[in-house]
Amino acid sequence: MDTLYWSEVMIGNNCIQVTMNDLQVIFFSFNTFNSMQTHNQAFCRETDTWVKNLLKKSIQISEVSEKQRYQFFNKIKKMITELKKRLEI
Repeated sequence: MDTLYWSEVMIGNNCIQVTMNDLQVIFFSFNTFNSMQTHNQAFCRETDTWVKNLLKKSIQISEVSEKQRYQFFNKIKKMITELKKRLEI
């Protein structure tokens, strides 16, 4: 099952952390179409610690926190509606 979290923290990077058994890999995208990956265990451990710390400061909105989930999706719907209106002009 997937878990959705909401956080007010602005994330300044675009990384994907993959853990499979004993293997950890970090994927970074940069400069729009470029990407790189690393298996460097020290870097992967640091990223894992950063992600876990970010999750502690976030609110789980899947399955629980109905009020926050409602607010989250309403905010997104409002942003989409406003964008549609701007595109129609």
